[in-house]
Amino acid sequence: NQVAFAIENARLYEEAKGHAAKLATLYETGKDITLILELDALLQLIAERSARLTGADKSLILLVDTEAKKLTKAVGFGFTPGQIESITYQEVQDGISGWVLKERTPTISEDILTDPRNTGLALQTAKKEHERGRSIAVAPLLIKGEVIGTLTVINNVGKPAFSQDDLDLVVMLSSQAAIAIENARLYEAVQQELTERKRAEEALRRERDLARALEEAAAIVSSTLDLDQVLDRILEQVSRVVPNDAANVMLVEGDRARVARWRGYERFGAEEFVSTVAFRITEVPNLQRMVESKKPMVIPDTAAYPGWVRVPEQEWLRSYAAVPIIARDEVIGFLNVDSATPGFFTWAHAETLRAFASHATAAIENARLYESERRRRAELEALHQASLHLTSSLEQQPVMEAILDYTLKVMAADDAHIFLYDGERLAFGAALWADAHQQEPYAEPRPQGLTYTVARSGERIVVPDVNGHPFFQDYPWGGAIAGLPLRIGERVVGVMNVAFEKPHAFNEHELRVLGLLADQAAIAIENARLYEAVQQELSERKRAEEALKQSEEKYRTLVDNIQDGVFIIQDAEMRFVNEAFARMCGYTVEEVVGMDFRQLVAPEDLEIVADRYHRRQAGEDVPREYEFRMLHKDGTTRIFVNMNAGLVSYQGKVASIGTVKNITARKRLEEQLLQARKMEAVGMLAGGVAHDFNNILTAIIGYSELLLREINPYDPRHSDVKEIKKAADRAAALTAQLLAFSRRQILQPTVLDLNATVANMGKMLRRLIREDIDLLTVLDPALGCVKADPAQIEQVIVNLAVNARDAMPQGGKLTIETANVVLDEDYARRHAEVQPGAYVMLAVSDTGVGMDAETLSHIFEPFFTTKEVGKGTGMGLATVYGIVKQSEGHIWVYSEPGQGTTFKIYLPRIEEALESSKRVSIPAESLQGSETILLVEDEDVVREPVRRVLSQNGYTVLEARHGGEALQVCEQHEGPIHLLVTDVVMPRMSGRELAERLASLHPGMKVLYISGYTDNAIAHRGVLEPGTAFLQKPFTPYALALKVRQVLDAPQKE
Repeated sequence: NQVAFAIENARLYEEAKGHAAKLATLYETGKDITLILELDALLQLIAERSARLTGADKSLILLVDTEAKKLTKAVGFGFTPGQIESITYQEVQDGISGWVLKERTPTISEDILTDPRNTGLALQTAKKEHERGRSIAVAPLLIKGEVIGTLTVINNVGKPAFSQDDLDLVVMLSSQAAIAIENARLYEAVQQELTERKRAEEALRRERDLARALEEAAAIVSSTLDLDQVLDRILEQVSRVVPNDAANVMLVEGDRARVARWRGYERFGAEEFVSTVAFRITEVPNLQRMVESKKPMVIPDTAAYPGWVRVPEQEWLRSYAAVPIIARDEVIGFLNVDSATPGFFTWAHAETLRAFASHATAAIENARLYESERRRRAELEALHQASLHLTSSLEQQPVMEAILDYTLKVMAADDAHIFLYDGERLAFGAALWADAHQQEPYAEPRPQGLTYTVARSGERIVVPDVNGHPFFQDYPWGGAIAGLPLRIGERVVGVMNVAFEKPHAFNEHELRVLGLLADQAAIAIENARLYEAVQQELSERKRAEEALKQSEEKYRTLVDNIQDGVFIIQDAEMRFVNEAFARMCGYTVEEVVGMDFRQLVAPEDLEIVADRYHRRQAGEDVPREYEFRMLHKDGTTRIFVNMNAGLVSYQGKVASIGTVKNITARKRLEEQLLQARKMEAVGMLAGGVAHDFNNILTAIIGYSELLLREINPYDPRHSDVKEIKKAADRAAALTAQLLAFSRRQILQPTVLDLNATVANMGKMLRRLIREDIDLLTVLDPALGCVKADPAQIEQVIVNLAVNARDAMPQGGKLTIETANVVLDEDYARRHAEVQPGAYVMLAVSDTGVGMDAETLSHIFEPFFTTKEVGKGTGMGLATVYGIVKQSEGHIWVYSEPGQGTTFKIYLPRIEEALESSKRVSIPAESLQGSETILLVEDEDVVREPVRRVLSQNGYTVLEARHGGEALQVCEQHEGPIHLLVTDVVMPRMSGRELAERLASLHPGMKVLYISGYTDNAIAHRGVLEPGTAFLQKPFTPYALALKVRQVLDAPQKE
C-alpha cells in the first residue's frame, strides 16, 4: 500500500508539474500575443503555441464572416504547403468547426470520420484523405458574444483522443486569441484611418500642385508664341503633377503623328528614335482610338495590351497614359506620359493630363496662327525679292540659285532642286540645301520617276510620305517631296523639286506659294535661255570666221589620225583618202588618189560594190553598211566593212563619202569559233557511236578469245577466229580514237614535266621516224609543270610525230620544243575559247609539204585524211585535238604549202610538285578466284562472255540485266557478295547509283565499273574520281580477269 501510495503521489506530482508548465506557457503566450498587433503574425503564433500546449500534431485557426458566409482567413501549424489554401467555407460549414460556429460551444471529436456532426464536403474530404481515427478539439473564438472563428488542435491517426484538460487549454487559448485578434483588428482600423487621412492630405496637396501647374501653364501660353518653348514648359509642369519616366507632345500632320517636343527619353537611349519617329495613326491602336473617341487613354501594362505597337527603342516602356489635344472638334495632337513600371498609370493621371490638354491646344493654335502670319509675310517678301532678282539678272544659273534660296526660306524645307527639260530629257540645273551648301543630286532622275512624270505630264505631284509610294519603292529615303512643273504657256521647260527629310503634309497655302515661285522660276529660266541664245548666236558669229580658218587644219588632223579609212569618190575616181585608208591597201595616199575605185575591189565582190555605188549616185536607197573584200597592193585580200555616209558636194560636184574598217581579224575569230562548235558537235556524235561499238566489240573480242582457247591451233577455224579478233582489235583502237576526239576518254591525270616526257620518248620516236629525218628537241630548262594523263600526252606526241613523218617523204627535220608562255588578253581576243594566263607550250614542227587553207580547216575532223586510201584512218589529229581539249588545253596549227607545219599545244601551267612516275609491276600469280561476283550489264551480248570468263576463272557469278534486277538478286542471295561488276550507263538506274544503294546491304563489297564511256557518272570531264576501279570497253578476257583479281586483292578502303 505504501508503494502504491508513493506511485500515486509521484503521478500526481508529475501531473501537477506538467499542469504548471502548461499554465506557464499559457501565461507566456498571453504576454506574447498582447505585444503583437500585426494580424497574420499574431494568428501564426497562436496556432504554434496551441499545438505545443496540447501536444497536438497540428493546429488551425479559421476566421469567418457567418453573415457573408465566407472564410476570411485560415492560418495553420504543421500542415503541408497548399493544404491551408485549399480549405473552403463550404467545407468549414459542413464540418465539426461549422457545428462549433453554430452552437458556440467547444467540443472534442475522437474520430472525425465517424462523428455524425461531420457532414457534406467536410466528410467527403476526410474520407478522401483516409482520416479515420483522427481526433480534434475545437473551441469558438468569441468577441462580445459574436463568433468570429474557431481554434482547432488536431492529432494524427494512431494518437490518443484529446482529453477534457486539452479542451480546457484550447478554450483558454481561444479566449486570449479572440481578445488579441480584436485588438489587432482595431489597430488595423486605426492604421487604415490614418492612411486615409494621409491620402486625403496628399490629394489636397496634388490639387494645389495641379492648380499651380495649370496656372503656370496658362501664364506660359500667354507669355510667348514660340511653340517649342511653350510645349517644353507644359511638359515640365506635367511632370510636376503626373510622375513619369518620360513625356512627349505629338502633333498630327496628315495621317501621321510626329513627336514635336519630349523629355526623359535620353535616360533610355531613345532620344534619336523619339526625335525622328512619325507614327502612322491608323497603324497605332491607342492613337487611333483617341482620334475616334476624343477621350483619354490609359494602358496600365503595355505587355498585357494586345494592340500595343512594340519597337526595340521602347522595350522599357511598361505603362502609358495620354489625352488627345483637340481644337475645333479635331484632334491636332497628343499629350503622352510613359513609365518603365508596369501598372503605374491610372485614370486619375489621365484626368490630370486632360487639364493640361486645353492649354496645349491654346498654345498650338496661337503658335500656328503666329507662324502662319509670319510665313505669309516672309512669302510675300520672298516673292517680292525674287521678282526684283529676276529683273536684275539674265544669267540662268544665278537666277535658278536665287529662286531655290527664296524657296527654302519660305518653306523651311531641307533641299530643293531645279532640272531643265528640253521636251525629251532632263538636265541638272541647280540645287540648294538648307545649310546653304550646293552640290549636284545624288542620282540622275529615273525615267519612270517623279521628276520625269512631272515633266512629261505638266502636272504637280505631291508626296507627303515617300514610304510605300510607287515612285520610291526601291529608294532608301523616308521623307516628303513636291514636284512642280516650270511652264511657259503649255510648254514645260523644267521641274522644281522641294524635299523634306521627314514626312511633311503640304497644305494648300504652301502649294500655292510654291506654284508662284515655280511660275517665277519658269519665266526666269526662259528669259535667261533667250538671253543666252542671243549671246550664243553673237558668239557663234564671231567664232565662225576663226573656225573657218582652223577647220581645214582640224579636219586634216582628225581624218589623218582616225583609225578607220576615210574616202571620197567622185566619178568613180578616188578623190581623197586618209593615211589609214592608204595603209589598209598597202599604198601611199598619193598612189591611191586618182585611182579608179574598182581597182581596189577584189574581183569576186566587184560587181556588187560597183552596182551599189552607181545606184547611190542615182539617188536610190541602198544599204549604207556592207562587207566586201579589198585588194592589197601585194595581191592578197582583206575583209572590210564599208560604212557609206552618203552623198556630199565636193568641190562643186556630187561625191560619195564614207569610211571603211578592216575586220579581217574579227572574221578569222568568227571562223575559229564556228570551227570549234562544229568539232564539238562531231565529237558528240563520234562519242555516241564509239560507245555503241564498244559494247559490240566487247562481245566480239570476248567470244573470239574464248573460241581461240577452245579450238585446236591446228584446226582451220582457229586462223579464221584469230582474224576476227585482229579486226575487232583494230576496230577497238579506232573507237578509242573516237572517244579521245570526243573527249569521253577516261583520263588519269598526274603532275607532269613535259621535258621528261619528251626525253623518255626519244628512242621510241627515232624508231618511229625514218633515218632521213633529223629529230631535234629544244627544251626549256625552267619549264613549269602541267596536269595531264601521261599515256594520253605520249599519244599526242606520237600522233604528231607520225603526221610530221608522213609530211616529209623526202626527209627533213622534226623539231619538238617546250617553253613557258603567258597568253595575254590580246592573244585571247584573236583565238576563240582561250583564257588569258600562264601555260606550258609543246610545239611539234616539220619542214614538210605544208597545207593550204582548205586543208587546215578540216584537219581535226575525224576520218579526214589527205593520204591515199588504206594509208590512214583520218583519226590521228582528231585524237590529238580531243586529248588536248579534254586536258583543258588549246591547240593551234600554222602551215603554208611548201613551208612545213607547226602544231602548238598550250596546257595550263600549275605550281604543284611532280608525282612519282614509277609503274607498279603486276605480280605473276594466278588469276583464279573463288569469290562471289554480281555482274550487272544491260547488253546480253556483253554480259554472257563476261559471265563465262569469270566462271571459268572459278568465281561464283550472279547475273542481272539492270539495277532493279540486281537489287532483287542481292536480297535473295544469302551469302556475301565480294565484288560488283557493273556497266556505268544503263536505263532506269546508273551503275553509280546501283553501287551506292548496294553499299548498305553489303558494306564490304568492292565495285568495278565497265563501260564504253562514263557520261560523267564516275568521272568529271573524263577524270576518274579517286579510288574508282574502271575497265574500259572493249576488253579482253585476260584484261577482265586481271582487273577483277587486282580489285579483289586491293586493300579495303576506309
